[in-house]
Order: sequence, then C-alpha cells, then structure tokens
Amino acid sequence: MIDIDDNALLVDKRAFYRSAILCAEKTNGTIRTDNSNWVTINDFSEYVKNYLKYSFDEAVDISFNQVVR
Repeated sequence: MIDIDDNALLVDKRAFYRSAILCAEKTNGTIRTDNSNWVTINDFSEYVKNYLKYSFDEAVDISFNQVVR
C-alpha cells in the first residue's frame, strides 16, 4: 500500500499516480483507490486524468507557483 498526502504538490501527485500505473502495468494488476474498489489501469487513468494531463515541466511550473504563493 502506498499513499500520498492531500497537500502534496501537483508534480508529486503526478509522479505518484504515474508510478502506480507503471507498477500495475508491469504486474498486470489493478489499483485500489480510496480504500474502495479495485479498478483497471484504464479506469484509474481516467480517475487521475487531471494530474496526468500535464507534462513534467508544466507540473513543475504549477507546483512552483503553489509554493511561492
């Protein structure tokens, strides 16, 4: 089980979700969200699409602006 803090920066959440997807792909597995149901990789990708839509550089810029505020 791995978890990420709600207050984590966008760049960290993006990396976390991408790593969860990578682990599931490599093990042909599923992912459990919010202590609820096990979902497919495609369903999980849809669930976190707002984090995955950014490139690394975009996520860094947004995260930097979150910290500076």
